[in-house]
Amino acid sequence: MATRARDSPWWLSEGADGTEHHRSDPCIRPEPGSVNFPFLEDPMNQHHKNGWTSEHLLRPQGTNLYAAQQRERLRQMANEVQALLHEYKSALENIRFEGDKPMEAKVRAFRATRPMAALEKHLRDAVNAAGKIDASYNRFYVELPVKREARAKAKALQKANKAGTQNAQGIQAVNTAANLHGISAGLAENPNGNGDGTPKDQPPATFLDFLKEA
Repeated sequence: MATRARDSPWWLSEGADGTEHHRSDPCIRPEPGSVNFPFLEDPMNQHHKNGWTSEHLLRPQGTNLYAAQQRERLRQMANEVQALLHEYKSALENIRFEGDKPMEAKVRAFRATRPMAALEKHLRDAVNAAGKIDASYNRFYVELPVKREARAKAKALQKANKAGTQNAQGIQAVNTAANLHGISAGLAENPNGNGDGTPKDQPPATFLDFLKEA
């Protein structure tokens, strides 16, 4: 009988001739990255075979790669549980006991397999949760600094526009004051004027005025 080598990985077994080969037990899955995950051949992922660390996750595309790996693992597990659940439930429905009422065997099988159905559901939920890992990281650590920089630039532009408007209003006020001062000065120099630079109309001359001048 083949025995597992002392220093061999858990998914390998030692044959009678001393050579190692993959275990044939379908319940034992190969280590992620060795067989079922060809996309993990990236050089950076050679370290992941010994376990992920936060250092790996913080590298470019680290969270994206980790999420993709976990989604694949969890999806395969969920599919395996689903297939086994259908087979298990069908087998339980064929078990009848004396005194069973109609449909009682199916109801009993349904109730007995509810925990397994819940396991499949949780695995599906876990697939969705793993898909949010990279999006969450990008939101809080990639997009956040960009948004803050954009807000800072917009605030600085708004402040500059406000300062420019105030300066323009100040210049306009100075010009208005200068114009009023000029008008006042013109009236002082031409007291007989009408205020618009034209002389006031003189009353018509009379015969007495003609005698006075003579």
